[in-house]
Amino acid sequence: MPPDHRPDELSAAILRALLYADLFDFPMHAHEIHRQLLLMQASLADVQRHLNDDPWLGDKMERTGDLYHLHGRGALCAHRARQEHGTDALIAQHITVLRLLTLIPYVRMVAFSGGTSRKNSIQDNDLDLFIVAEKGRAWTVYALMITLARVLGCREVLCANYLVDRVHVAVPDGGDLFTGHELMALRPLVGEAWLQHMVDNNRWVAQLMPNASSREREQLWRALPVEPLLRRGLELGLWPQWWLVERGSRALLGRRIRNKAAAIGDADVLLRPGILKLHTSDNRGLIVTRYRDALERFGLLERRFDEVLGKRLRKRKAGPNHAETARDTAVGRQGVRRADPTAVARHE
Repeated sequence: MPPDHRPDELSAAILRALLYADLFDFPMHAHEIHRQLLLMQASLADVQRHLNDDPWLGDKMERTGDLYHLHGRGALCAHRARQEHGTDALIAQHITVLRLLTLIPYVRMVAFSGGTSRKNSIQDNDLDLFIVAEKGRAWTVYALMITLARVLGCREVLCANYLVDRVHVAVPDGGDLFTGHELMALRPLVGEAWLQHMVDNNRWVAQLMPNASSREREQLWRALPVEPLLRRGLELGLWPQWWLVERGSRALLGRRIRNKAAAIGDADVLLRPGILKLHTSDNRGLIVTRYRDALERFGLLERRFDEVLGKRLRKRKAGPNHAETARDTAVGRQGVRRADPTAVARHE
C-alpha cells in the first residue's frame, strides 16, 4: 500500500470490523460496526462520517440500504433478512419453552448467544443459550433444563452451550478475540442485571471493544416476563436436597459429556464446579487464523492486533503440500458460520 494512501486509524478499524463480520456472512449497520471496533474508542457520528465520506473505505466496501459490507458481497443483505425472519419464527415457535426455562429454579439469567443472538444461524434449527445460575447450582440447572426439554420434546432445540453460576462468570482462560465478540453479543431474555455483572468481571472485553457498552446493546427481542415468586417457591421446595441433585448431576452428566466429547475428538468442553462449557467443535482457531489472513491481505495486521490474535491461531502442519487442513478446505468461508460451536449438551 503506497504511503500516501494509508488509511487513518478509524477507517482501518472500520474495515477490520467488516472483515471479521464477513467471515460469518454478516453485513452490518453503522451502529453495529461502531460497537465492534477493536482497540479503538470513537463516536458513532465519526464512524458514520467515515463510512459515507472516506474514499479509501469506499474502494473496499459498499452500502446496500442501511447495511455495509465488502465489495461484491451485496447478496448477503437479502441473506441477513432471511436469517432474521427465520430466527424470529424459530423463537416464536418455542416461546413457551423459553418462558418455562426462565422459571427453572436457580436460573438467574437466560440470554441468546452465538448466531441466535445475531439472528444469523437458523440453518442449525436450534437456539443458542448462555445461562447464569445461582452460586453452586449450575449442574442442577443443567439437569433440570435437560429434563424440561425432554418432557416437552424439544431437546434438539435448546442449545445451552455455556452455563455458569454467578461466581464463575469470568472467562477462565483470560479471554480472546472470538470470546470477546461472543460476550458482547449476548442478548438477555431475563436477568439483564447479571449481564452487567458479567461485564464487570470480564473487563478485558471493554479494552478489546471499548464502544461495546452493555447499556447500549440494541434490544432485538422483548424481554420475557418472569414469575419470581413461583421460581422462589420451587427453589424452596428443592432446598433440602439441592446438594444431592448438584453432585449427582455433575457426576452422572459430567461422565456422559466427557465420553461424547472424547468421541467427537475436536470438542471444546470445560467441566468444573460452577462451569459447563459445551462446544462440539472449537473453531475459534480457524476463525482467528482466517481473520489474520484477511488483515494481512489488506495491510491491516499491526503488532498490537497480532498479539490479540496470537492466543487462538490455528496451528498449521509443516510441509509444502499442506496449505490448509482438509477440514479447513471443506469448511470454507460459508462454513465458518455453519460451524459455529453448538452444544454437546444438545445431544444428551
